[in-house]
Amino acid sequence: MVKYFIYFFLIVFPSCLTASNLFERNSGNDFLFLNQSKIYVESNYGKSTEKFFKKASEELISENNQIEIQLEEEELSLTNKRKTLSRIDFRSLALSFDIKVEKIRLRQNNKSNKLLANLELNREKFYKLVSPLLTDFVSKNGILGIFDSSLMIIGNNKFDITDVIIDLINQNITELPITSLD
Repeated sequence: MVKYFIYFFLIVFPSCLTASNLFERNSGNDFLFLNQSKIYVESNYGKSTEKFFKKASEELISENNQIEIQLEEEELSLTNKRKTLSRIDFRSLALSFDIKVEKIRLRQNNKSNKLLANLELNREKFYKLVSPLLTDFVSKNGILGIFDSSLMIIGNNKFDITDVIIDLINQNITELPITSLD
């Protein structure tokens, strides 16, 4: 595990990791931690995106439930007609019903996939917007780097800057995502 961290530092900070720099830097706070998930979920941007996603998901679930009820009623009606129709007529109606069901499933699945893609695009956009803020924060504060807190096995909470970064994000990213399925 330590070997991977050394490789990471050599790749990301090659000029900072000379032997003399390693021994000269002893401030103890060259690296800070933040919770990437929390900065998204608790930022205004993330809250707006997640609120839209939750509402749209609930609407889609409701729509799917209504469609399911309608299809069940139609299937029951078709089943009841079976006794009064010829085998060919029934087979034709059943085939038409199956095609209708498959089209509906495909349409609803596409809606769901589009919703998930929209959510993912907004999350990616969020992290692209946040990246320059983090870079600027690192530069202004003389920090070598920021790690996601999920990498920390044990550490001192005073080096967790999650809440500071959330405030920074909310101050600087005021344009909330436009979320639409159209």
